[in-house]
Amino acid sequence: MDTGEFADMHFSKGHLRSTLLAGIATAALLPVTAQAQTAREAELEARLSQLEAAVTSLRAELEATRAQGATAIQQGGAIAAATQSQVAAMETRVAAVESRPQPPATGFRVGSTTVHVGGYVKLDVLATSFSGGDPAANSLVNDYYFPAQIPVGGSGEGVNLTTSVRETRLLVRTETPIANGSVRGHVEVDFLDTPLIGNQRVSNSFVPRVRRAFISYGNLTFGQDWSTFQNVAALPERIDFVGPTEATVFERQPLIRYRSGNFTVAVENPETTATLGTASTEADDDVVPDVVLRYDGRASWGSFALAGIGRMLSVNNSGTPSPIGAPGTIDDSRFGWGVSASAVVEGGANRFTAMATVGEGIGRYVGLNLRDDVVINPASGTLAAPMIYAGFASFRHSFSPQWKAVVTGAAYHSDT
Repeated sequence: MDTGEFADMHFSKGHLRSTLLAGIATAALLPVTAQAQTAREAELEARLSQLEAAVTSLRAELEATRAQGATAIQQGGAIAAATQSQVAAMETRVAAVESRPQPPATGFRVGSTTVHVGGYVKLDVLATSFSGGDPAANSLVNDYYFPAQIPVGGSGEGVNLTTSVRETRLLVRTETPIANGSVRGHVEVDFLDTPLIGNQRVSNSFVPRVRRAFISYGNLTFGQDWSTFQNVAALPERIDFVGPTEATVFERQPLIRYRSGNFTVAVENPETTATLGTASTEADDDVVPDVVLRYDGRASWGSFALAGIGRMLSVNNSGTPSPIGAPGTIDDSRFGWGVSASAVVEGGANRFTAMATVGEGIGRYVGLNLRDDVVINPASGTLAAPMIYAGFASFRHSFSPQWKAVVTGAAYHSDT
C-alpha cells in the first residue's frame, strides 16, 4: 500500500473515528435531550396545572362575587323598596299634618273652630252737677251722659259722685271654616244698661246685657249689631261712654245685612216709640222692617259714609190692654225717613270726625231716643213725625300714644 493510500486510509479512519465519535455523542445526547424535554414538559404541565387551578379559583371567586353582587342588588332593592315605603309613609304623615288647620296666632281652637276671647275691665269715676233736679239712685244718667234723663225744672243738689264698673265688657268671637269660606260669630256683653237693674247697697251686682250677637257668612250678617244707619268709626275718641250723645246716631238692634263693595243694604228691627202728652211707650205694632241703604268711601284724607233710612211708623191701641191712651182711640201710620253723613279725617297726630243727621220719625235712632219717633194728637188719634236735626264735630290731637286731647261740640234740635 503506498503512502497515498495510507493517507487516504488514515483519513478514512479519522473520518470514521469522527463519525463514530459523533454518532456516540449523538447517541449519548439523545437521552439527555429527551430527559431535558421531559423535565421541561413536566414544568410546563405543572405551571399549566397551576394556571388552570388559578383560573378555576378566579372563576369560583368571580362566580361568588357575582352571586354576592346579585344578593347585594336584591338586598339593595329590598332596602330601596323599604326606604321608599318609609318615605311614602312619611310624606303621607306630613301631608296629613299640613292638611290640618294650623294653630291660630291668637285665641285657641275647639275642633275646627277658632275662638277669640276679649274685652276689658273698666272703672268709671264720675262727678256730675245737676242744676235742675236730682236723678234717682242708679239712674243711667249717673253712669254716662244720657240727655233724656237729665232732670229739669227742679232744684240742684250740688255734685253727685258715682263709681261703677258696669261698662266692663266681655266678648267672644268664633270662626269656623266651611266648604266655601267661613262662618264667623260674635257675642258681646256688658252690665251698663240693663232692664233688671242692681243697686249699690251691698254687692253692686248688675245683670249682664247683650250688646252684640251675630253670625256672618261672606257678605251676609244675621243677628244684633250696630245699625247700618250709624257710622261707628266716626264716634269721637273719648273715655266717657258714647261722647256727643244727643247729636249722634246710636242704635244696636237685630238685622239682616248684605254688603257688596262700597254699598250696604239692611232690613232692621222695626219699633215705633210714641209720645202721648207726657207718656212715652213702645207701640209694638210694626210690621214693615226699617230699610237702610249705605255707601262707604275712602279718600287720601280718610273715610266717609252716607246712609239713608226709610221707616213705616205705626201705633194701634185697639187691643186691651192698650200701649198708650184709651183703647180704640189710636190707629194710624206715618212714613219716616232720615239721612246721615259722616266723615273721618286722619292726619298724623290729628284726627277730625263729624256727623250730621236730619229726618222725620227717626227719634229712636238719634240721641238715645231723646225724642220719640211720633207724637200722638190726643184729639184725633193721628200721628205726627217730628223733624230732627243733629250733628257733632270732634278734634283729637295725640301728644304721644299715652297723652291725647279731644275737643267735641254737639247740637240737637227737634220740632215739638
